[in-house]
Amino acid sequence: MEQRQTIDDVIDGLSGDLQPVSVMRHPLSRALPSAMLCALYVFVVSFAIGFRADISDKFDEPLFVTEVLLSVFIAVSAAMASSWLCVPDMRGQKWLLAAPAVLFACMSLIYMNMTFAQGYEVPHLEWHRCVYQGFYMVGLPLLAVLVMSRKGRTTHPFWMSLNNTLSVSMMGWVGLRFTCAADDVDHIFTYHFFPFVVVGFLLLLFARRIYRW
Repeated sequence: MEQRQTIDDVIDGLSGDLQPVSVMRHPLSRALPSAMLCALYVFVVSFAIGFRADISDKFDEPLFVTEVLLSVFIAVSAAMASSWLCVPDMRGQKWLLAAPAVLFACMSLIYMNMTFAQGYEVPHLEWHRCVYQGFYMVGLPLLAVLVMSRKGRTTHPFWMSLNNTLSVSMMGWVGLRFTCAADDVDHIFTYHFFPFVVVGFLLLLFARRIYRW
């Protein structure tokens, strides 16, 4: 009887602090609504800032359309990879990590080709309006994604940071292409791309702290 009482005490001691937990929704049901909300937010901010005057003409340019579609595909695929990364084993779908990386490599090749064609000269550095407009577009969505991602238990914090940055930044990139009339590589790289690189680097630097267990 005393032994049985001891076992019961041990069980009570181990389970006494347990709290009920809610089951995490399927990653797809978390990724797509988040991506849609992010896209809607960027569209609203872009509308508030004002679309570029030649936006209708730009949709007649295959390169511009390709760039926009690639950016959207990168954002959606990165959001999906991030949602699966919230599960420690990714449900065995580690191939999802390749999709945004391959698409981003394709986009990088396009801009490398444009750089070779146009040349690159660092413009006069200033706090250009495109910089803070870009942060308007990605600041709130990125914060929301970070909070949501922390609810998971990823075992790949660096991949999580990278995909979260890609998913939000690519949406912001589309917004800047809709609002900013500059099409030269010098401006796009310096004021559209580089600020997102800085944010992504900082998130990677503190990835283990942000997504700690």
